[in-house]
Amino acid sequence: MKGRGGFGSGFRWSDSPGTIAILLAVVLCALLSAMLQGKLAVSLALWSDFSNPWAVVTYPFAQSLSSFGLALAVVELFWLYFVGKSVESELGTKKFLLFFAGLTIVAGLVIAIGLKLGLPIAVPIFGIGLPLAGLTVAWGTRHPNETVYLFGFLPVLGWIITWFTAGITLFGYAALYQAPQYGLLACVHLILAALYVRGQLPGAGYRNKRSDPINLKATERMSEEYYEDVRKREKDREERERLRRLFENSDIKDPD
Repeated sequence: MKGRGGFGSGFRWSDSPGTIAILLAVVLCALLSAMLQGKLAVSLALWSDFSNPWAVVTYPFAQSLSSFGLALAVVELFWLYFVGKSVESELGTKKFLLFFAGLTIVAGLVIAIGLKLGLPIAVPIFGIGLPLAGLTVAWGTRHPNETVYLFGFLPVLGWIITWFTAGITLFGYAALYQAPQYGLLACVHLILAALYVRGQLPGAGYRNKRSDPINLKATERMSEEYYEDVRKREKDREERERLRRLFENSDIKDPD
């Protein structure tokens, strides 16, 4: 997966310490859970009877140990690095971690309460999918026209990724718990993430800058390629001006 703008190519701790810390925590918990025969994952997962209330913040680190679960986790972790790095670069590490925690808590609580009210047995909520979907919607809402090359060759725009993520979450959780209302509940934090990025939540704003492209009118928005071209032209103009002054101040005389 490759992208432009917010997506970097290097794996450097200094660039996105919050994202990498979350990624490493998921991997470490998965390894420890495998060593403990799944006992750690059971403890970290959020159960709908709230028997382990601390799990409202730890369930993203509970991974399924099945072959499919591990394969899905690998894909999710790759995407977490790319999208998390972009969001963290815009929010800053502290605000990014608070945002991730907020997505985790809201999604977990909403679904767990719904399950508790609707099902007679305790059901686990686990995996990084829910907060990761929230991060993806936040990124896609902010960068609707940015192109991401999935698998290195398939170009997809940010707004398409946003709606695809919402659709997968809606229908995926409805199928998982065999009831459409749970799919709707799983999308509550996605709606809040989109509103947060657009500055439409009372008292909360993604960046709160008037020059922020997300806050401009549709007619005022320009592609990132346009602004990059403007910056390049400005640099070229400055370089030509520098060379002109250097020539004028030199001792070289015109032969004529």
